[in-house]
Amino acid sequence: MISENNKYLTVFGRKWDSYLSLSIPMEPVAKARARVTRWGVYTPEKTKVAQKHIASAFEDAFSNDDEWPYKLDCPVLVVLRLYHKRPKRLCRKIDPVGPILKTTKPDKDNLEKLVNDALNDAGVWIDDKVNTTSITQKEYVALGDQPRVEIYLYIPHEI
Repeated sequence: MISENNKYLTVFGRKWDSYLSLSIPMEPVAKARARVTRWGVYTPEKTKVAQKHIASAFEDAFSNDDEWPYKLDCPVLVVLRLYHKRPKRLCRKIDPVGPILKTTKPDKDNLEKLVNDALNDAGVWIDDKVNTTSITQKEYVALGDQPRVEIYLYIPHEI
């Protein structure tokens, strides 16, 4: 289903060219639902801060490019690798040294939503509707490693 060549990535028979990639040192955060109170509707602070952090990281990394903001208006493949802090229960000598797949909360789709909204805010694409294909993996970091969010964006090979 997925194969990598030096020039492009093939997913479900379609070729994708690498466009942008960025590793952001932070604990991955899921997009929380808006909260409703008798005084109105608000987005939880943790969600707002994480979304702004990702958007700012993209702006800082690519704002020196003459084409920034990119405002991509073509299909985009998003590959996310989300590395969460490893809990103490997985730091024993018998546990693997490398990353371990994470099967607990937060849900993968809520993690993806936050990144998609942050890329909207940063001006990477016109809207997250252009995200046609996604591959997301959530893991605990390797021993001695730090939590981070790795984002890889690909555009169709034949544009």
